Amino acid sequence: MRDGAESVDEANAEEPREQALGGCSCLAYDAGVKRINCVCGVVLEGKDDDELWKKAQAHLRADHPELVGKVSREDILAQAEEV
Repeated sequence: MRDGAESVDEANAEEPREQALGGCSCLAYDAGVKRINCVCGVVLEGKDDDELWKKAQAHLRADHPELVGKVSREDILAQAEEV
């Protein structure tokens, strides 16, 4: 391979794959798990933002009650990383 040249697989690695589902051509993405590493050491994971938000709220109520109602959904989800 030449310097600076990418293989087709590398160039398209982040692009969605097309799948035919029920006669409909739809874009499909690999579903990833979202994770938050809390400063207290607890690791929270969810299959999507809603699940992660629910788990984060439960964690705040149980382990950080002083933060309940003070940390927004956007702030919590901004800490998430896809794994």
